[in-house]
Amino acid sequence: MNKGAWYFGGDRKYMRQYGDWNLRNDELSPVVSPRNIFLSAEWMEEASRKVDLLLRMDHARYVETLQADMQRREEHWGPSRPILRSLVDAAQAVAAASELRSVERKLAYVVLLYGGAWAYLLARLVRHLSQLRVVHPLLVIAIGEDAANACREQASAETSVADVQVICWIPDTMSQVHRFTCIHGLLHLGIDVLYTDMDTFWLRDPTRRILSSASDWDTLFARHGDADCINIGVFYLRASAKTALWMSQFMAWYHDHVFEIDQRGLHIFSGLPTGEMEVSYYPKDLVQLRGSVLNDTNEVVIGRVGWQGTLSRMLIFHWCHEPIELKEGELNAAFDASESLAAHNLPVSLALSVVSGAVSETRWASVLHLRRIFDAYETKVPINRTPCW
Repeated sequence: MNKGAWYFGGDRKYMRQYGDWNLRNDELSPVVSPRNIFLSAEWMEEASRKVDLLLRMDHARYVETLQADMQRREEHWGPSRPILRSLVDAAQAVAAASELRSVERKLAYVVLLYGGAWAYLLARLVRHLSQLRVVHPLLVIAIGEDAANACREQASAETSVADVQVICWIPDTMSQVHRFTCIHGLLHLGIDVLYTDMDTFWLRDPTRRILSSASDWDTLFARHGDADCINIGVFYLRASAKTALWMSQFMAWYHDHVFEIDQRGLHIFSGLPTGEMEVSYYPKDLVQLRGSVLNDTNEVVIGRVGWQGTLSRMLIFHWCHEPIELKEGELNAAFDASESLAAHNLPVSLALSVVSGAVSETRWASVLHLRRIFDAYETKVPINRTPCW
């Protein structure tokens, strides 16, 4: 799909203006000295060195080092603005959560919650991820006061050690560019990112499968299923000096060329086959990454395209391009099924695999309803994959 149509006379969130970014160039990487010009040779050398250093630290040392770095920065350059300080605080919270769960790498599940219409769904998402027993924290990019309030409520709620930890980052402008400003900052702070849109449903925890698939890659993106281009509703970025600099080059390109399309740029800059896809402007001396794609026929699927295989293998279902009323209703049906199983400690993926013979009037009714929803999107006909443009 050519997302360019969304940028002209469409929803404000799909448009971007120079003032939307909130973060200044000298703030995009919080650990790099403001004395160096963004993307200059000196800036890139310092950024690379700092990312490598942070990645080698254990979680406790990481938190201490960031605190000391920010203190030195403020002593020399003055107080940090709240939007910058909160990004560093979020990274420290990710590290603290990683220490608590005894996981080696610092990784955040990231979602973007825009406005108030879907703010109520955040609580359902948090309950679902907790039921899946995910081990990494959920970082919410909360855009607008309603989204921010919903995130604060989840972040401050009383939880058990098994519940997913919620971390909020709240930018000042109503723009989707903050999906990238936040992720850029996290990469420069040594945090791996697993991003999913709010209109996705995790049938089971995809983390282990995605990390194993990414062992030889820097980036992993979902695809459209019926086309050779990526879909940025689900993707994984592995933190490294190389990935951080690559993301900085993408950010500069995305800022300077406001009519270029994020999805197209990320596809081409990841080194994936492009077919007919092009961008009008190409970054100079682009850092070369190893990019790949997720299984888009059975594991990370888009409903409208269809899926093939077995439900037991499905990781993430994405209601991409569906009418808002349809996707909201079916997403709520998925959460209904998940919550109906909570008392039984039964994974929704397993329940979906065995529910076909259940009686609709029983407590399994919501699971049976979700199974029928997913079955309706299944296709037995081979999906014709076409070039993107």
